[in-house]
Amino acid sequence: MPTEELMAFELLADRFAEVNDRIDLPDTAFYQGLAEGVRGPVAELGIGDGRVARTVRPDTGIDGSGRALERCRERVGDGIRLIEADLAEYTLPAPAALSYAALNTFNHVATRGHLRRVLDNVRANTEPGGLLAFDAALPDAAKLAARDSVVVERFADPSVRWEDTTRVVDLADGRVELGIRFERLDASGAVAERVYGPPLPFRFLWPEDVPEDLRATGWRLLDMWGDFSRGPLRADGRTAVVLAQAQEDGR
Repeated sequence: MPTEELMAFELLADRFAEVNDRIDLPDTAFYQGLAEGVRGPVAELGIGDGRVARTVRPDTGIDGSGRALERCRERVGDGIRLIEADLAEYTLPAPAALSYAALNTFNHVATRGHLRRVLDNVRANTEPGGLLAFDAALPDAAKLAARDSVVVERFADPSVRWEDTTRVVDLADGRVELGIRFERLDASGAVAERVYGPPLPFRFLWPEDVPEDLRATGWRLLDMWGDFSRGPLRADGRTAVVLAQAQEDGR
């Protein structure tokens, strides 16, 4: 993970954990179902503060942020091996039967070349015939252009508010930078604390690139859905949920 991106995650790890304590997303049940269906080790890629792992209970979790892993240990307790490493560089003690990456983890891989290195390394750490599952945000070029430098509220409750500003870096490649602001509110709703994060790289995945990137790194695409209920991926869909299988010969 590039230094700038790692610094952003280190600074914001505690704030992300605060929000994750307050949300309930459908991805957890999806990944839990996959994990329960395999025989063999399970690894979470980009485990972060353990929002999904506390339910799925993978054997291993990998993340580049040491602070996020500290929060993860607090959340999940013992029993899950945690590895601090770039997703393109980790090594598992035994090949995984399933690796999964939740909540747009692969969108935080800043370039397509780096994503391919990640996919290649995940395949190297997966048993032949093993599975890879992930979800990813898909681009809407017109919406991205219209939202350039516009503040958007992502989450709010009586005590915490999260806003971000999207700055388009390369529209054709789907690359943007997110300027994130967290606010903690007092009982009257006034801002008691405000934290600004450094620019966080984010790259939307073009759905037509996903099968090609998987093939090039030794995976076979099994399915690509439009939601965690395995509904079809529509032309105007903004989320892809992907399931792939490691090829026997690695290519």
